[in-house]
Amino acid sequence: MKFSDLAIGDLFRFLECSDTYKKVGERAGIPMCTRMNHIAEVSFNAEVIAVDPSAYSREREEESPDFEQMAWELESQIRDMNK
Repeated sequence: MKFSDLAIGDLFRFLECSDTYKKVGERAGIPMCTRMNHIAEVSFNAEVIAVDPSAYSREREEESPDFEQMAWELESQIRDMNK
């Protein structure tokens, strides 16, 4: 399914990601879990997976590790060590 097929407010996941996002604009989505607070810019033709609202669980998403944050923290520590 293409991102452009979703309506504003629909839940979706990127193909390579398990986090759930909500479509908030023609090219924007926001993560549904509170540990991530960014707006994702999404290509109009990006392939996504629609998520049925009844299948969404914030608790499950909050408990899963945030690999992007962990990678960023590790990169920051490596930069600090190299100074």
